Amino acid sequence: MRANLTIASLTVAALCVAGLVQAAGPVTSLAEAAQKGDRSAVRKLLQRQVNPNTSTTDGTTPLFWAVQNDDVEMVDLLLKAGSDAKAANRYGATPLLWHARTAMRQSSNAC
Repeated sequence: MRANLTIASLTVAALCVAGLVQAAGPVTSLAEAAQKGDRSAVRKLLQRQVNPNTSTTDGTTPLFWAVQNDDVEMVDLLLKAGSDAKAANRYGATPLLWHARTAMRQSSNAC
């Protein structure tokens, strides 16, 4: 019984370490690269013909992240690759709507 408990403990520990390595590993999805602001990874993934409209589980696209991060260069890359500026996430928000709201907040804070 004690041997089974030790094996189980080691298995759980190994899974935890594997999860940490994966979390700290290289960017593998276009949405993740855009969220992190990693233009180099975005370029590489787009060169590999990754679909620019691939979304996360809540429907957030890479373009949404680029807009949220106010990364004009990345927005341009994604739009040229065919990103849909009107694609909505599950909350109904689009990159265009997010940009408009952000711009309105910034202009009201400037006064």
